Amino acid sequence: MSYILRDTSQAGAAKARKKKAGFTIVELLVAAAVTLVLLGLMVQITLSVLKTFDKVTGSLTTKTQASTALEYLRRDLQSIVWRRDNNVWLIATIQPDQTNYGDRGDTNIADANWNPLKGTAKPGNANPGNDYSSLRLENPVAASTNRFIDLDEYRFGQAGVWLRFFTNQVSESKSTTSPIAVSYQIVRMKPRPNSTEYRYQLFRSVVRPGPVTTNLSVVTAGYNLLVPAATVNNYNSTPTGATNDANGDPGSVRKPDREVLLANNVIDFGVRFWRKGAGGALELQFPANVSFAVPKPDQKNIAFLATSLDAAAITPAEKTFLGLGGGDTFNLGYPDFADIVLRVLTDEGARIIEAYENGNLTAPPKPAASTLTTAQWQDAYWWTLALEHSKVFVERIPITARPL
Repeated sequence: MSYILRDTSQAGAAKARKKKAGFTIVELLVAAAVTLVLLGLMVQITLSVLKTFDKVTGSLTTKTQASTALEYLRRDLQSIVWRRDNNVWLIATIQPDQTNYGDRGDTNIADANWNPLKGTAKPGNANPGNDYSSLRLENPVAASTNRFIDLDEYRFGQAGVWLRFFTNQVSESKSTTSPIAVSYQIVRMKPRPNSTEYRYQLFRSVVRPGPVTTNLSVVTAGYNLLVPAATVNNYNSTPTGATNDANGDPGSVRKPDREVLLANNVIDFGVRFWRKGAGGALELQFPANVSFAVPKPDQKNIAFLATSLDAAAITPAEKTFLGLGGGDTFNLGYPDFADIVLRVLTDEGARIIEAYENGNLTAPPKPAASTLTTAQWQDAYWWTLALEHSKVFVERIPITARPL
């Protein structure tokens, strides 16, 4: 027979009770503190991962948008068509304050609006060179030197550069090439019909080379981009009505169809043209003071025309059409290189800019010492947000074609 010995003493009973007891308050507090520390670390790691993911995704998105646009520009500019016949084969203009054009801007698209009812949209061109202006072509700080600012600091106007020219494209038969007219321009418009939001979008319009189902084409409109807007069915026509101009018609150079969207969230599109001088050095032709004499922000060259015409042959009416005002200059010629500049918002940046423009995000209080007006302070903050949440893409494209 076996026996089980039990401790029946008071010490044994206390020991047994201790084994059955729960955690002490100190132990619970220590465990809670450790848990909170771990949770905090996990939250920080998660937020860091999400932030990195958003940053990488935003970079990929902007790069994709820019790569697509630059590919088309590279192909079109390297296949450019122009002649020495007094026609204007290329026009690049820095577009002025678009709110002066009935809010729709130069394009006259019904869905466009550069002056929202709430908040602040992209600023206009007032007082070039300032932080609250969308026109900055030269260095406002180093105005006494001949140095121009870096391209990622340039601002090419409220609607950027409106670029249009003739280029070659394989025709429908795939066996011959025929000149077409192309146009690149930014429009602040609704991305979808009946949408309540607005986005900055880059369009590439194409005018068909020859008649297909209609007689509207490059052949019928001719090879001169500087034609009075009153002329019917030309490249500067702006058809009335709520719809955009038909894709492929000459008027689409000015008024793009929604279908020819090239890139989203492009808040600035710029071009610089260079020409080789007598000694082989590159001379900046557009947009800058051609003489290189003490460049200042208000001495702007905001138009460039590829033509064999003399400057005196450009009429006052044509200068007005090009957006040239008092003191504005322009240049003529055939460039050898083009610098293309694209500023593209990240997806997060597009949402932030949209919130600011809709009045759901406001600018911080204006410092008492600031000399800016409230409107100027709000415009400057628009650019603060844009610069923080966008990327600049630059490419130099050689233009090898020579005019005949």
